[in-house]
Amino acid sequence: MKIFCVTDITAVERGDAFPWYVLPDSSVVRSHNPFFIPEFDSEFRGATALVVKIGRLGKSISARFAPRYFAECTLGVTVWGESLRRRLLAAGSFPAPAMCFDRAFWVGEFVAADALKSSEAKFVRGDEQTALDLSAVFASVPAVIEELSASNALKMGDMIAIRIPGGEFPLQAPQRVGFMNGDTQLLEIKVK
Repeated sequence: MKIFCVTDITAVERGDAFPWYVLPDSSVVRSHNPFFIPEFDSEFRGATALVVKIGRLGKSISARFAPRYFAECTLGVTVWGESLRRRLLAAGSFPAPAMCFDRAFWVGEFVAADALKSSEAKFVRGDEQTALDLSAVFASVPAVIEELSASNALKMGDMIAIRIPGGEFPLQAPQRVGFMNGDTQLLEIKVK
């Protein structure tokens, strides 16, 4: 299983190449499991993401055929060590050590893509709830699948996490983070 993380969909909207990286499968944390803040950095951040699950094998997929390659999606969070990321970028290095570590990708329960697309999804942090506008992210999925499949075979079970613009937040312990799809809870993680 491959996990592709797209960090900037505004590039997709402009028709430019977009930044992405691949996470190891050991980075996945499922709902109702705790996340223990690692000791390798002093400042951690998270970003909300739409997560699309690939449902069939494909390579060099045209954007117009991309909807045939996924039927399920969910919401998730990508996590990184912010101060380490800044230091690596300042040194001219790729920030993989800050982003590609165990338990750095939280993924919710998968639902039918149409059900999430037409719902009122909410991001929950502590007692605060924020409505999510997923329209731009859903609109970018075909172009993202086309671009990623040009150089990678997409297989059943692969996931593509596309960051939701404006969805960054600081991670602190103790904290409860999750997503609601209407009245259904998709994800709940306790940060410790």
